Amino acid sequence: MSLEDFDGFLSQSFVAEKFANDLLLATNNVDDDNLDILTSPKRLSFDIKELQDLLARFVSSNSTRLVTQLSHISELKKTHEGLNVRQINSSFKRLKNDFIIPYDDALKLYSALKRIHATSNLLRNASYYVFLLQQLESIFDQNEFDKPPFNDLVKFTQISTNLDLHVQDASSLMSLQLVKDYQPVHRKRTVFIVDIASTLLSQITADSSKQSIANICFTLATLADNNFLNCIQSLLDDYTSKSSQAIVKTLTSPKTIVSSMEKVSHLAKAIYHLSKYMQETPFPKLSQTYDQYCQEKLNYNSDLFTHFWRQVALFIGPKFRETISRGGPVAKALKKSSQQYKLALTNGIIQSGDDITENSIPVTMMINAIRVLNG
Repeated sequence: MSLEDFDGFLSQSFVAEKFANDLLLATNNVDDDNLDILTSPKRLSFDIKELQDLLARFVSSNSTRLVTQLSHISELKKTHEGLNVRQINSSFKRLKNDFIIPYDDALKLYSALKRIHATSNLLRNASYYVFLLQQLESIFDQNEFDKPPFNDLVKFTQISTNLDLHVQDASSLMSLQLVKDYQPVHRKRTVFIVDIASTLLSQITADSSKQSIANICFTLATLADNNFLNCIQSLLDDYTSKSSQAIVKTLTSPKTIVSSMEKVSHLAKAIYHLSKYMQETPFPKLSQTYDQYCQEKLNYNSDLFTHFWRQVALFIGPKFRETISRGGPVAKALKKSSQQYKLALTNGIIQSGDDITENSIPVTMMINAIRVLNG
C-alpha cells in the first residue's frame, strides 16, 4: 500500500458513520443471523498500523527535506515575533487618516461636483433652448410668413436650424419634459413653413423681387432640399407647358404671336430672375451654387433659363413641322408670317432677360425650332 490509498479519509465528502456502516456490511453476510462486529475493528487496526509504517518509512526517506521545512517554519516564526505589530498598526492608521480617508472624501466631492456640473450644463442648455423657442413663438405670433419679401421665413429657418443643432449637441435636453413636448410641435411648424415656401416658389413672377426669391429658396433649400428640387422641377414644367401652349395656339392665328410672346416673356422673366439668383448664390451648407446643385440633381445641362427655352423649343418644333407638313391655308399663312414669328420670338426672349441678345443660345434654339417656316 501507499499513502495515496488513504486519500479517501482526507476527502471533504468522507463521513465516518457512513464508512463504519459500509464496513460492517462488507464484513457480514446478509444471510447470516449472527452479527460480526469484531472483524471491522481488526481491519481498521491493520490499516492504522500500515499507515504508521508508511509514515515512518516516508519520514526516514525524506528526513533532510522535512528538517529543511521545519527550519523554514522556525525562521518565519522568528520573523513574525520580531515584527512590531503596534508600529505597523500605527503606520497603517496614519496612512488611512492621511491618504485613504482624504482620497475617499475627494472622490465623493468629485462625484458631487460632476453632478453639479452636469446640472449646470443642463440648465444652461435649457435656457438657450427656451430663448430660441421664444423667438420662434414670437415669429408665429406675428404671422407674416406670406408677406414679401418673406423675411420671417428666413428668421424661422435660421432659428429652427439653430434649435435642431442645439438639441443634437446637447442630447441631455431630451430628458426635459418641456423639450419632449415641444419637439413634435416644432416638426409640425417646420412642415407648415416648408409648405408655405413651396407654394410661394410655385407662384414667383417677373415682378418678384430678388430678395423674395432669395428668402424663399433659402428656406426651402435649408429645411427640405428635396422639396426645393421638386418645386423647381414643378415650376419649370408648369411654365414650360404654359409657354409652349401659348405659342402653339398661334399656329391657327399667326397675328396673335406678338401678344402671346408678351405673356410667354413674362413667365420667362420669372425663370430668368430665379436662374440668375441660383447661378450667383451658394447652396446652403454646400460649396456648390444653387444652379450647380440643380444641374447635378435634376440632370440639366445648362442654367435654368436656358433649359426653360430649350424645353419650349423642343415642344413647339414638332408642332410647327407637323402643321406645315399638312399644308393648306394654315401652313400658307404661317409661312407668310415667318419674319413676324422670328421677330416676335427674338424680342420676347430678349425682353425676358437683362443680358439676353439676339445671339444668345435661347434665341438661337427658338429660331431653329421654327425654321420650317422658311421652307
